[in-house]
Amino acid sequence: RLFSSTTHLAAKQPYNLADVGEGITECEVVKWHVSSGDTVEEFDPLCEVQSDKASVEITSRFSGVVSDLACEVGGIVKVGSPLCNIDQGIEAASSAPAQVSQPAKSPAMNTPASSGFEEAAHFDASAPGIKGLSPQVGIERHPNAEAIQTLATPAVRRLCHEHSLNVASISGTGKDGRVTKEDVLRHAGLTVDNAPARARAAASSPMGPVQTGEPQPLTGIRKAMFKALSHSAAVPIFTFTEEIDVTELEALRKQVNADLAMRAKRNPASMEGQPSKVTLLSFLVKALSTAMHDNPLFLTRLQFNRAASAARLIPRAAHDISIALSTPNGLLTPTIRSVEGSTVLDLASRISFLQKKATSTGLGAAETGDGGTITLSNIGSIGGGLGGTTPVLPPTGQLAIGALGRIVDAPRYSDTVPGGSKEGVATLVRRKILPVTFAGDHRVLQGTELANLVMRWKDLCERP
Repeated sequence: RLFSSTTHLAAKQPYNLADVGEGITECEVVKWHVSSGDTVEEFDPLCEVQSDKASVEITSRFSGVVSDLACEVGGIVKVGSPLCNIDQGIEAASSAPAQVSQPAKSPAMNTPASSGFEEAAHFDASAPGIKGLSPQVGIERHPNAEAIQTLATPAVRRLCHEHSLNVASISGTGKDGRVTKEDVLRHAGLTVDNAPARARAAASSPMGPVQTGEPQPLTGIRKAMFKALSHSAAVPIFTFTEEIDVTELEALRKQVNADLAMRAKRNPASMEGQPSKVTLLSFLVKALSTAMHDNPLFLTRLQFNRAASAARLIPRAAHDISIALSTPNGLLTPTIRSVEGSTVLDLASRISFLQKKATSTGLGAAETGDGGTITLSNIGSIGGGLGGTTPVLPPTGQLAIGALGRIVDAPRYSDTVPGGSKEGVATLVRRKILPVTFAGDHRVLQGTELANLVMRWKDLCERP
């Protein structure tokens, strides 16, 4: 009897978004490394997702062919929902008829005709479609593959849809060939400058309508900030502001950096794994760890729910201190773990690593985790002089957060500075003053407890 064989694909395997962290329910897809029709091997990167806490690269757990991407870049995927489908196996057979012996007449029925199956098993590595398969056997490309791969924001894609345009057919003038709104309007034959002209005309009229831009939804880290800090207003806080005289500490920092430079010049090999310089933040974090040891309440995190009777403090043995970092995508708070066992040079290297990674590849769960027991936010490079600033306590269970302002040169009487003589006539001297403000959870902390922590920290910093 005769039969005709056709290409057969194994059942599609949904590739679900795994749990990427405690309390994470959804992630934003920020980058696809594959497109529909691509062949992937085990551990190949599929995409990069952004959770409330960090960016995570998702890799494939098995080999196969990718199909049915869940969403475009910028889309939201729930934990446990499919990111894509992966065909784990492909069986190919000839579409040409083949003569097969009857079962009762010959055992050859178990052996397929050589010509048909040999042709079907012929692979052409240069052919389009799946790598290593001929066009007759390969999977067809997604009809919108070029449009999916074109760089464009969701707002620009929506504008293309409104004008019935294929985004892949538009030449992009933005960065890396990105298609902009102006490119779409120009391609559609519309005047790009019409909108600014109408805005200027409306501005000159007292009754003109207010011109607004395209609404931009909150995504990624900013969405997480909005969700988390919306709960902060419900927490009563106690703030404590103080000035720290860092004149001696700054002199010590400069001396350490001079020693590092000298060592690097004399024996560069000895500097492997060592920082080229240290910042004042490294000294401040180390001093805060010592102050926390003397005030162990700040080595705990608050665990609670709506029932006040269930609230409890969870102590930690390690001194885990978070630092706030500003990135183009939003605010991140990586954690420096076990500060008590680190030297100032170790802390300088770790802080430098976190700062560079936060602004380049992004921070992962290993750097953020479930956070520390206290946070330091340094905005001194921007401003925040002697007037200080008030930080917002995140609703993570931490009991306190501190904000560091800009160091300023200010006059102080000689008998009030650290180590100053109380005898004789006091004179005005120039000192380096660091303004700091701490905010504490007043549901748990007494004001004196937060003040004791800050004053102990102040004493350690002023007498290094």
